[in-house]
Amino acid sequence: MILAATIEILAERGVRGLNVDLVAARAHAGKDTIYRRWPTRARLVHDALARAAAVAVPVPDTGKVEDDLVAYLDDVARFLSESPFGRIAASVIGAAIDDEALDVAARAFWVERRAVAGSIIERAVARREVLAEGPVDLLVELLVGPIYYRWLVMRAPTDVVRIREIVRRVLGRNSDVPFDRARPNAVDPD
Repeated sequence: MILAATIEILAERGVRGLNVDLVAARAHAGKDTIYRRWPTRARLVHDALARAAAVAVPVPDTGKVEDDLVAYLDDVARFLSESPFGRIAASVIGAAIDDEALDVAARAFWVERRAVAGSIIERAVARREVLAEGPVDLLVELLVGPIYYRWLVMRAPTDVVRIREIVRRVLGRNSDVPFDRARPNAVDPD
């Protein structure tokens, strides 16, 4: 209840509008109960985000790296565009610039999520489906980065066709889709 209330308030007010009084009232919990488990607001935000992401973005295991990555990244894209998480992520990223404790908690969250996504690649390496060339964390950043860029900067969702193209290109496989400046999925800044 407490973590769900935290997510609701983050969605409504952003991280700067989050405080323990609001969470306690929404969750029907005592402030002491919250402070015993989450001594800082940053830790509460971290745990709320981690729980929400773990539920909404599970790690698929189809036995094929390309299918696993497409399914995972599609869940990430939907989590950003079809749930409050997109607004929450933008709020946390913005506030973390000026809040050291929140910055540490947010970085811990992103590192944990990067490791979760990295497990897909590590399984593929173990199956000899892909070569272990380069750091796994870099591959994850190359895969997830375009989705966050499109959502946070361009304010556009990423469809599964583009996700499959990203995956194929990052994995070094020939894409069925050539680069096309006139793609209907492109976002025109004008």
